Amino acid sequence: MPKLNISKAIKKPGSFSAQAKRAGYKDSKSYAKAVLNPKNAKKTTAKTKQRARFVQTLAKVRKGKK
Repeated sequence: MPKLNISKAIKKPGSFSAQAKRAGYKDSKSYAKAVLNPKNAKKTTAKTKQRARFVQTLAKVRKGKK
């Protein structure tokens, strides 16, 4: 499996976690789940959804390394 260069994929580090804290969530993983919930589809922007999917992907990559 090729090695992933995650640092190049992250354009604005900390922006999603800061957005999660402003929304009242304690971590970005739970905020990502809430953002991608179909009930909140019209309330969130496309960029926020993209960042949420990326957070979930990074969580899967991190889980695989353990």
